[in-house]
Amino acid sequence: MGLIDRIFGREKRAAGVISADDNILNTLRGIEVSPETAMEIPAVSACVEFISYIIAMLPIKLYKEAREHSTTEEIRDDGRLRLLNDETGDLLDPFQMKQAVISDYLLYGSGFIYPEWHRNSIISLRYVRQKDVSSINRGVDPVFKVGEYILSNGMRLRDDELIRVLHNTNDGLKGTSIIDSHQQLLSAMYKEIVYEKMIVETGGNKKGFLTADLKLTDEAMEDLRDKWKNMYANTGNTMMVLNKGISFHESSNTSVEMQLNENKVRNNELVCQIFGLSPSAASGKLTEDELVSSIKRAVIPVISAFEAALNRGMLLPSEREEYYFSFDTSELLRGDILKRFQAYKIGLESNVLQIDEARYREDLAPLGLNWIKLGLQDVLYDPKTKTIYTPNMNQTMTMGENKLPGTVDSEGGSGIIEARWGNNYIQDPNTGRMMGSRGGGGSGGL
Repeated sequence: MGLIDRIFGREKRAAGVISADDNILNTLRGIEVSPETAMEIPAVSACVEFISYIIAMLPIKLYKEAREHSTTEEIRDDGRLRLLNDETGDLLDPFQMKQAVISDYLLYGSGFIYPEWHRNSIISLRYVRQKDVSSINRGVDPVFKVGEYILSNGMRLRDDELIRVLHNTNDGLKGTSIIDSHQQLLSAMYKEIVYEKMIVETGGNKKGFLTADLKLTDEAMEDLRDKWKNMYANTGNTMMVLNKGISFHESSNTSVEMQLNENKVRNNELVCQIFGLSPSAASGKLTEDELVSSIKRAVIPVISAFEAALNRGMLLPSEREEYYFSFDTSELLRGDILKRFQAYKIGLESNVLQIDEARYREDLAPLGLNWIKLGLQDVLYDPKTKTIYTPNMNQTMTMGENKLPGTVDSEGGSGIIEARWGNNYIQDPNTGRMMGSRGGGGSGGL
């Protein structure tokens, strides 16, 4: 006996019995969850919007990596950054485009963007709905896979002509959605919603069934069904009169039906876990630790998939070894001003950031200060040249060659200050050697 059967307490009934639950049960049995109907489940809608909105609000940056010097340079004057962050050239703005792609990625398993190229430049980024894209695997070789896409308008594209963000793909052309991977759970949750809707539409009348002492004719059965349906239609004031020999029996709630609310809470938690989010994400009551955990488990993997798709679809072959696109995830903490400024303080004190770099992150005008603060108490050493620099003495020496003035050579070398006591000796300020004694007597010693 299935869950739905137990909800309605189904049992074999004698001929001539009409049940209000039969129509509901028959309706629920044929339900399969699609991405559209899945968004009617509050937990699914909340999780999809949480992930897609967070990623959509993040700016995308372009970097150039110099591997021989182990340095990274941010590129700020590239036209592709304008398409990704300011103006796509399509009806959708960058926020809407990224949000739509991530939603398709989660619900359908695939998100697509068409980059419109003009020679070696991209002049627009156009979001393409997943429903408008069909994939064809033209190769039979399991290793060297070849594919193409056919759009709903008949346009045919090579696999490298679409920026594709794929979830759990095994062919590189289309992904597997969360809806398909967890059809049973989401179907049960959607059926609960449909069941409640039907109960509301019946006006909340008690469920039950009719029994007849005698066998009814087909015409009588049809007339009784119509009247029974009208009474539960919740439209106006309706009533029906039962003839002699026909009686109504109320069906009692089963224990499973009474636990539906408890099941909802548990199912909502399971949905959040499917998306990699904390159970509190659906209710919007995330703690600070839960938010960080949810971002690491649910948001960062999607960001990585999106970045890989951008690097593959928007970079020229000659650029792929040095350039890469990256989401600025520091914006995730932008809402907490205290944490931001504490991070800036640590970055400035450790010389990871400069003052104007911190001001740029806060959208403030630069001050033209390109200096790095150094403490006078520090001694700087360059291991490549073996050079030692002491800021508070403004002196430089090479390890193993020169000696700092004021040190004592254990071997009695000539490049050190002669050690003496007394106040009657004249010392050369450049070499540190004794130049003689002052007049007026007195004595001194070693």
